[in-house]
Amino acid sequence: MVVLTEAVEIRDSIRDQASEEYLAKWADAAWAGKSAARVYLYETWHRLDSEEAWLGRLDNDLERHWEGEILRPALARQAHLIRPIYVIPGGQVMAAFARKLEQAGGIGPLATRRDLFSDDIHFNDYGAYLMALTHYAVLYGRSPVGLPHALKTADGGDAADPGIEAARAMQEVVWEVVTSYPPTGVAAR
Repeated sequence: MVVLTEAVEIRDSIRDQASEEYLAKWADAAWAGKSAARVYLYETWHRLDSEEAWLGRLDNDLERHWEGEILRPALARQAHLIRPIYVIPGGQVMAAFARKLEQAGGIGPLATRRDLFSDDIHFNDYGAYLMALTHYAVLYGRSPVGLPHALKTADGGDAADPGIEAARAMQEVVWEVVTSYPPTGVAAR
């Protein structure tokens, strides 16, 4: 299993770093090493303080940049192999959960999308939990609903706990997004 992503700002990465070319090369290398390897492209998000609307941009960036300028061109280079490159829709999960959270006027300790971040781009423990659920759902093809929410950090301390209500909302949003987006390779069970 190989998970690849791009740097933020996505438009700059595509312009300056030949994203589709290197996705294809890394996929080739993974498959050359193990023909059954699963390759994933991790779609992320952009800065909260972007001049463009954060949610609108997430809605548009997936098709325009992640699929249109990276994934499809990389797959076109791999046409002879007929292997998929799956997508971990991190940005789409962030957007869907932010909408749910803000429409509800907050859930548990979370009130707005900013509560998922430690600054304008990096997630905090709550955002890390949301992305861990997303990776779990895509990589294992299993629903994250019911997974624990009181966790430890890498150094053994307690991670910020979203609580039962927010954790359940996160888990449900992840599963809904992951199973409704075919490039994840995960179908609803």
